[in-house]
Amino acid sequence: FEIKNSLIKRMFGVMEEGLDVLPMVRFLDKLLANPKQGVVDELYPFLEHNDIKISESGDILAFRSVTLDFKDHHTGLMDNSIGSVVSMPRTLVDNDPDRTCSSGLHVASWDYASTFGSNKRLVSVEVNPTDVVSIPRDYNGSKMRCCKFEVLTEVHL
Repeated sequence: FEIKNSLIKRMFGVMEEGLDVLPMVRFLDKLLANPKQGVVDELYPFLEHNDIKISESGDILAFRSVTLDFKDHHTGLMDNSIGSVVSMPRTLVDNDPDRTCSSGLHVASWDYASTFGSNKRLVSVEVNPTDVVSIPRDYNGSKMRCCKFEVLTEVHL
């Protein structure tokens, strides 16, 4: 099979620089377990485009805007407090990248999340690449929909 993005080229570059490539290997292993080919092809370029980091465990370190009481902006019911694992059935997350503002758990780049909503807090989240469902083509490619994430810390604006 062929991976149609710059991930492998970047991995070789990291090795040539003498840096630790293991987080990227772990990321790739999890990415290849994602059932959607479009996500496998598009996720790493999305991370590069938005300067989103990969954790030591190979997960994605993204951001989410929440209300002052750590609830989601859409329903005001979902708990996004530090340490929470937020999830929903994958089948309920819109997997069409051409639909904007649709169902699913949204996480994003710093640029997008830090400007979304009012009277808000910003939290960092960790997402397993397997749990990414779609990367909408809107908003300059700066957010993604997933079915599960863990809230790590509050990030001060």
